[in-house]
Amino acid sequence: MILYFVFRTVVPRQWADYLEGLVGAHASLTRGIIFGLAFGIVFTLVPVVCFALAVASWDRLRHAFGILFLLLGVAFAIPNVLTLAINTSHPTEPGPIWQAKNTLNGIIGFQGATLVGAVIGGLIGLVIVYFIVTYKVRGRKLKAAALSADED
Repeated sequence: MILYFVFRTVVPRQWADYLEGLVGAHASLTRGIIFGLAFGIVFTLVPVVCFALAVASWDRLRHAFGILFLLLGVAFAIPNVLTLAINTSHPTEPGPIWQAKNTLNGIIGFQGATLVGAVIGGLIGLVIVYFIVTYKVRGRKLKAAALSADED
């Protein structure tokens, strides 16, 4: 319980400071948009694909690959979750969270571009998931066809 409150106050501020150092406190609009799109696309696309691969590989090797893909997906989702948590904070939140929101507001174009990038990454991820599912279904049909051909 105490760890939750420590993380709630420390982690958002650290994340905002990291982004400010990476993108720049007084960066141009273009730089903020490029970094926002990159963060949004990568940190949405990778978790969606990892979660799909976890489901697709769940029945092999005692769930080892599934658990690995789940952990990788969660790790890649953390940056977007942190940015979302800071952006949706209320003015009555504790001081460090409000300071983190002010820091992110200083990075021009980053927040909106992250949202657009997350939508783009999610759509690309859904297309990749569609191809993964289609591939698995096709493989099962080919295996069933081969088994029925062997029986004849």
